[in-house]
Amino acid sequence: MWIHFKKELQDRILQFVPKQKKINAFKKDKWARPLSPSLREIIARKNRLWTRYIETRDQTIHKKYKSIRNKVRNETRKLQMEEQRLVASHCKENPKIFWKYVNSKRKICDHIGDLITDDKEGNTSKACTNSQKAEVLGNFFASVFVRETHYDPPNSQPRPCQSSFSDPIFSEQVIF
Repeated sequence: MWIHFKKELQDRILQFVPKQKKINAFKKDKWARPLSPSLREIIARKNRLWTRYIETRDQTIHKKYKSIRNKVRNETRKLQMEEQRLVASHCKENPKIFWKYVNSKRKICDHIGDLITDDKEGNTSKACTNSQKAEVLGNFFASVFVRETHYDPPNSQPRPCQSSFSDPIFSEQVIF
């Protein structure tokens, strides 16, 4: 009974559930369009080489990884330059493309998550806004770095010099 139900369920899944490719596996948020299949293949090869290097620590694999890494970086820079060239060439006819690109570069991403702190009374509070986070971090760093008082060295008596050092004499006869 169970085998029959399982077979029917798997058949229905294959028949009605759409298959999805992981096209966004290599896509970052800042990329305007997906990467080409050849570039995704190079990135996958780079990731495989890095994994293999970490497992074996073989220097030849590391050299291969570095060359593929540089190739990936070169290709992504070419894509970025091509996008910028496209924006520059079409900015007169279609200013929306230009302003979309400019606004994408102006936005600031907030990478500091919410901070939970305990104050002196023992109350727990959560800092959500940037100003609250700055205040919490400022208080933390102020508590870690202690302000030292001005240090006065003890009074010491001058000591007499034991070696006699006379002033150097420079003359033409001594130099030549």
